[in-house]
Amino acid sequence: MLPRTATPCCLSQPRQSSTLPILCPCQSRFGNMVSESSMTTSRLRHEPNPPRDRDVSIGRHHGNPWNLLLFLAVILCWAALWCTLVLALSWLHLHFYPSQYLLTSRGAGRMLAVLAAFVASLIPATISANGLVWLIPRARAVMEREAEPMPGGSFSTAQRDLFRLARLLVPIALLVAAVGAMLSW
Repeated sequence: MLPRTATPCCLSQPRQSSTLPILCPCQSRFGNMVSESSMTTSRLRHEPNPPRDRDVSIGRHHGNPWNLLLFLAVILCWAALWCTLVLALSWLHLHFYPSQYLLTSRGAGRMLAVLAAFVASLIPATISANGLVWLIPRARAVMEREAEPMPGGSFSTAQRDLFRLARLLVPIALLVAAVGAMLSW
């Protein structure tokens, strides 16, 4: 819903003809436009559309193509970190038990190592992906604009919160993964 002081985007564009109804590019998000001939004031009016007003921020957030890039970057960073960590844990296990391999093993130690590696790699992957997408100027501008209405939604706040969570969660998960790697599989 538009604030009372804001003007629709169509007011900033010059009018082509005074006999045609004005079509606003923001029409699909802010309700139906009233044609110029039925207006009594010089300002454009938008008819409210309550069911859509609630979904404006959700639709705007999910319609951002940079979010897809961010999601893919998180998945790729996570997969790379997780595979690297699982290989390192497998190497550690081979150091203690030379005849046991990760692919042919069964047991609680293997599950501890693999699942704890999953948890330990997820937050660093998210931090890395945020940083990589932030390096793209257009993505950074769109995402910062998208995060403005949300308190704590800026890049720096998100990264700081992720670092705080990582400081707590990653060492614990790595410790559990190391214990799992040192158990017999």
